Amino acid sequence: GNITVSTKRLTQKDGGNIASITTATGSGGNVVVNASELVELIGVEPMIFTPSQITSGTGGPGKAGSVTVNTKRLVVRDGGRVDASTLASGPAGRVTVNATDSVEVSGVVPGSVNPSLILSSANIVDPSLQQLLRLPAIPSGTSGDVTINTGQLRVTDGALITASNQGSGASGNVKVTANSVFLSGGGGITSELGGTYKAGQFSFFSPFTLGATKGGDITISTQQLVVQGGAGISTATFTNANGGNVTVNAPESVQVIGSAANPNALSFVGASTVGSGMSGNVSISTGKLTVVNGGLVSAGTFGTGAGGDVTVNATDSVEVIGAEPTQLTSSLVGVSTLGPGNGGNLTINTPRLLVKDGGRVDSSTAATGSAGSITINAPQSVEVTGTISGTSIPSLVSSGANIENAFTRQLFRLPAVPSGASNDVTINTGQLLVSMGAQVSARNQGSGNAGNVRVNTRSIVLDQAGSITAATQSGEGGNIFLRTKTLQMRHASQISAQAGGNGNGGNITITGFSPAEYVVLLEGSKINANAFQGMGGNIQINTSGLFTCPQCQITASSQLGLNGVVSVNTPETENKQPSVNLPQEIIKPEEIVAQICPADRAQHKSEFTITGRGGLPPRPNEPLSNEALLSFESSPTQAQHLPNSAITTREANTSQLPLPAQGWYVNSKGAVILTSQVPTATPYTSRLTSASCHAN
Repeated sequence: GNITVSTKRLTQKDGGNIASITTATGSGGNVVVNASELVELIGVEPMIFTPSQITSGTGGPGKAGSVTVNTKRLVVRDGGRVDASTLASGPAGRVTVNATDSVEVSGVVPGSVNPSLILSSANIVDPSLQQLLRLPAIPSGTSGDVTINTGQLRVTDGALITASNQGSGASGNVKVTANSVFLSGGGGITSELGGTYKAGQFSFFSPFTLGATKGGDITISTQQLVVQGGAGISTATFTNANGGNVTVNAPESVQVIGSAANPNALSFVGASTVGSGMSGNVSISTGKLTVVNGGLVSAGTFGTGAGGDVTVNATDSVEVIGAEPTQLTSSLVGVSTLGPGNGGNLTINTPRLLVKDGGRVDSSTAATGSAGSITINAPQSVEVTGTISGTSIPSLVSSGANIENAFTRQLFRLPAVPSGASNDVTINTGQLLVSMGAQVSARNQGSGNAGNVRVNTRSIVLDQAGSITAATQSGEGGNIFLRTKTLQMRHASQISAQAGGNGNGGNITITGFSPAEYVVLLEGSKINANAFQGMGGNIQINTSGLFTCPQCQITASSQLGLNGVVSVNTPETENKQPSVNLPQEIIKPEEIVAQICPADRAQHKSEFTITGRGGLPPRPNEPLSNEALLSFESSPTQAQHLPNSAITTREANTSQLPLPAQGWYVNSKGAVILTSQVPTATPYTSRLTSASCHAN
């Protein structure tokens, strides 16, 4: 039958139990707890370690009942449990927690690694207990869903919320709705199928899932999500069934922060496969995503199944910064393959992407599978800068085959040199900045081929050994296509599609929208599509202006094969100007020049400047000569007695070249006289009469 408990406070300690169990074909009853203030489940029975728990279960073909807890605050710690489980062929029930204030799940059984739990699961028990209760070695029942609705969820110090299945049945879903979610100290939210991952080791329970269905999903809806200190949110499949998806909706922020206390404990949000089934996908929608100090957001494959996709939609920004300082594990948003399966694809949509101090936005292979592609849409900017502090390990936006560090190779049993192929990197942004040794790359450090790099932007700046590369050690070099208005390369920066071994160099195309405004190489920067034994690639640059320093290089050579071609296309300046029809008639000044006033002391003084032929000094870099400045002051007597009469210009004597004019005055007849002879000119009598400028 069903069990219902209604109280103000419920406390269970030292192995206290509220349980509904079936071991036959009949269904188990449901358990409902209504506590207006608090439910506490603390510790285990000290002799046989039975946990303090609210549970429903099945040890036979019958269906287990469901567990529901309604309260203000739920505390589960030191090995306590809220549990719905199966040990046999019957399906486990659902677990639902409604806690208006908070849910706190923390710690492990003192002296052990057994965690505090909220779970619906199918579990494998000890052989002695299997024999005692006549249980199968591997359960075939499905696990149920886990649903938590609360104000604040905290999972810390090794505690776990899970819908896992260690047998051959399907796993359930985990759904969390809360104002804030905080995971720390190895706490986790998981949905695992056929195995588990603990303390850096994979544990396989069942390589086969009946019906080959998909594993359970994890969906988290919250304003803020923090995952730190070796905590994790993950789905995983160890079987032939596909893994579940991880979906996070956090309008304010998501933070994934690596562990400083334990460098071997990874803080992560991820999905993976260790079997033949495909990994699930990871989707994060948030205002700001921050991944620092070795935190991971990833989907990967360790087996023959394909890796899942990672999609990040951030309305403000995405920041991937730094690394775990002891093992030098980079902060990562990425997809990967560490086995024979191919990696998934990575897509980031955000106004601004920052990858700094050794962080990675990475689609990679470190084994035999091929890497997936990367697509970044960042309307404002993409900035990739720096290296891990104290090392030359660069910040990366990369789809490549990478040789991992010794710690990672040992942890995941990776080959010394990968053989999988790289894939493509596409960046659409307003501005791309790559600096201080950082890289945008589709390179291959193993024996496979490089991918392609495509950038569409208004501006590209490579500085202080920043690089864009699709180079290889021995395979075919990838192609690089840069569509930009401006490209600046400074301080030994590089664009390379170089190929080693027998591979051919890739092609490099730099162009604009019609075309690039300018391409600048300074301070030893290089563009190369070189090869060793294969053919050099081709380099094509379409720009209005190409500027290079003497130490800079643009090369497409091959040491032992045929050289490639370097082509620079600069459009010709337009020299066909439209013709202008000049008027045929001589225009008379009296028809276009306004009548003027005579000089008057009350008026402002004026100047008349002669600037030479064409109004220019003798040479552009010379000042005007002193002789070009003339005084326009009239004598006081002349200005006072000047009548408002006609102003005329008399014909000058042109029989000989005149001396330069040194001044001027107005004679008694109102004529303007230039002293020391006037310049050579063709006189013309304007016959203009001045108006009465001072009439009252």
